[in-house]
Amino acid sequence: MRKDRKVQMLSIVALVLAIAGMSLGFAAFSSTLTISSSATVNPNSDDFSVEFIGMDGNEEYTLKNSIIGISENGAVGSTATITNGKTATISNINVSFTEPGQSVTYPYIIKNTGLYNTYMRTGLVKVPSGQTSPIVCTAADNSTVTQELLDSACSGIDVQFHFSKDSALFNMGIREIYKKGGDTPTEFSWVSDPFIMQPGEYITAYYSVQYAEDAVRADGAFNVEIADSELVFSTAPPNS
Repeated sequence: MRKDRKVQMLSIVALVLAIAGMSLGFAAFSSTLTISSSATVNPNSDDFSVEFIGMDGNEEYTLKNSIIGISENGAVGSTATITNGKTATISNINVSFTEPGQSVTYPYIIKNTGLYNTYMRTGLVKVPSGQTSPIVCTAADNSTVTQELLDSACSGIDVQFHFSKDSALFNMGIREIYKKGGDTPTEFSWVSDPFIMQPGEYITAYYSVQYAEDAVRADGAFNVEIADSELVFSTAPPNS
């Protein structure tokens, strides 16, 4: 009887020591368990969408894959091509001029059609390989314009990039952008006051191809081709 009681006491002591050992082991494990606050969440690309949206005659937003240029003072502009996605591009901008003071404006809406807050991070003027200027002028068919006057008139052509949202505004000429970057594709950004679009929000924008009023007058019609413009969007803010 006394022997059985001794066995029971030893069993109880062993059980207590085992439980205590498990507790210490768990405590040791728990003391090294940390939760990092720098975890990265990768957004689902299917839920990330920024689109260029044209405007119809009733000023309602309509999904399109092109932008019709609005001509002033007799200039003639092509229909620009737009490519939507994380990197949106405007291309195929060709304008025909005959005298200073003419312009063609391409208005559009940049809309966040996805599920995440989105930043308009940077823009890029994409000059084709072998080309040293974002603006190329050529004489129109059957035109009598001389090369000397064509070159002088072409120096009076510029493109104004205009973006606005609420009180934030960005406006810069393509020649100014190139002056800062030299004869290479040049980035321009909104780091100081980045545009952020919540889901469903939009930025109003336009590209205006202008033949300055005080520019040299060519002695005939000439065509102007503008390099592609690319806009980059992200769910992360600039410099992040």
